[in-house]
Amino acid sequence: MNRFILAGFFLGAGGLVGWVFSQAPWLMAVLVLAWGVNSLSKRILRPYITRYAPVIQGSPEGSHEPVSSRGAPMTVRPGFESPTSSRELEEHVHKLG
Repeated sequence: MNRFILAGFFLGAGGLVGWVFSQAPWLMAVLVLAWGVNSLSKRILRPYITRYAPVIQGSPEGSHEPVSSRGAPMTVRPGFESPTSSRELEEHVHKLG
Protein backbone atom coordinates (compact mmCIF):
# COMPACT_ATOMS: atom_id res chain seq x y z
CA MET A 1 0.00 0.00 0.00
CA ASN A 2 2.76 2.44 0.95
CA ARG A 3 4.57 1.74 -2.31
CA PHE A 4 1.55 2.88 -4.32
CA ILE A 5 1.23 6.07 -2.28
CA LEU A 6 4.91 6.82 -2.77
CA ALA A 7 4.70 6.04 -6.50
CA GLY A 8 1.67 8.29 -6.81
CA PHE A 9 3.50 11.08 -5.03
CA PHE A 10 6.48 10.88 -7.39
CA LEU A 11 4.27 10.65 -10.46
CA GLY A 12 2.28 13.66 -9.27
CA ALA A 13 5.42 15.66 -8.50
CA GLY A 14 6.92 14.75 -11.87
CA GLY A 15 3.70 15.72 -13.61
CA LEU A 16 3.63 19.05 -11.82
CA VAL A 17 7.24 19.79 -12.76
CA GLY A 18 6.53 18.77 -16.35
CA TRP A 19 3.47 21.03 -16.48
CA VAL A 20 5.43 24.01 -15.12
CA PHE A 21 8.17 23.54 -17.71
CA SER A 22 5.61 23.11 -20.49
CA GLN A 23 4.08 26.45 -19.52
CA ALA A 24 7.45 28.21 -19.33
CA PRO A 25 10.08 26.33 -21.38
CA TRP A 26 12.54 29.20 -20.96
CA LEU A 27 12.67 28.35 -17.24
CA MET A 28 14.16 24.94 -18.03
CA ALA A 29 16.77 26.58 -20.28
CA VAL A 30 17.71 29.08 -17.55
CA LEU A 31 18.07 26.33 -14.94
CA VAL A 32 20.17 24.12 -17.24
CA LEU A 33 22.42 27.06 -18.18
CA ALA A 34 22.87 28.05 -14.53
CA TRP A 35 23.75 24.47 -13.59
CA GLY A 36 26.28 24.22 -16.46
CA VAL A 37 27.95 27.54 -15.66
CA ASN A 38 28.18 26.58 -11.98
CA SER A 39 29.79 23.19 -12.64
CA LEU A 40 32.20 24.54 -15.25
CA SER A 41 33.27 27.48 -13.10
CA LYS A 42 34.11 25.07 -10.27
CA ARG A 43 36.28 22.98 -12.59
CA ILE A 44 38.00 26.01 -14.09
CA LEU A 45 38.48 28.06 -10.93
CA ARG A 46 39.40 25.31 -8.44
CA PRO A 47 43.01 24.87 -9.70
CA TYR A 48 43.62 28.61 -9.44
CA ILE A 49 42.07 28.76 -5.98
CA THR A 50 44.26 25.95 -4.67
CA ARG A 51 47.34 27.42 -6.35
CA TYR A 52 47.05 31.09 -5.42
CA ALA A 53 45.07 31.07 -2.16
CA PRO A 54 48.20 30.66 0.03
CA VAL A 55 49.63 33.84 -1.53
CA ILE A 56 46.39 35.72 -0.98
CA GLN A 57 46.06 34.49 2.61
CA GLY A 58 49.68 35.35 3.37
CA SER A 59 50.67 31.91 4.61
CA PRO A 60 54.35 30.93 4.91
CA GLU A 61 54.18 29.52 1.36
CA GLY A 62 53.03 32.92 0.12
CA SER A 63 55.18 35.85 -0.83
CA HIS A 64 54.46 37.93 2.27
CA GLU A 65 52.93 37.80 5.71
CA PRO A 66 49.75 39.81 6.27
CA VAL A 67 50.27 43.07 8.11
CA SER A 68 47.86 45.69 9.38
CA SER A 69 47.78 49.25 8.10
CA ARG A 70 50.20 50.18 10.92
CA GLY A 71 52.73 47.58 9.78
CA ALA A 72 52.16 45.24 12.74
CA PRO A 73 51.63 41.53 12.08
CA MET A 74 47.96 40.63 11.95
CA THR A 75 46.67 38.20 14.53
CA VAL A 76 43.97 35.67 13.81
CA ARG A 77 41.07 35.23 16.19
CA PRO A 78 40.77 31.73 17.67
CA GLY A 79 38.66 29.49 15.48
CA PHE A 80 39.45 31.45 12.31
CA GLU A 81 42.87 30.01 11.50
CA SER A 82 43.42 29.47 7.81
CA PRO A 83 45.07 26.32 6.46
CA THR A 84 48.73 26.96 5.71
CA SER A 85 50.02 24.00 3.74
CA SER A 86 48.89 23.26 0.21
CA ARG A 87 47.56 19.87 1.29
CA GLU A 88 45.52 21.36 4.12
CA LEU A 89 44.23 24.05 1.79
CA GLU A 90 43.24 21.49 -0.83
CA GLU A 91 41.38 19.45 1.82
CA HIS A 92 39.67 22.62 3.03
CA VAL A 93 38.56 23.54 -0.51
CA HIS A 94 37.39 19.96 -1.09
CA LYS A 95 35.21 20.16 2.04
CA LEU A 96 33.67 23.42 0.80
CA GLY A 97 33.18 22.31 -2.76
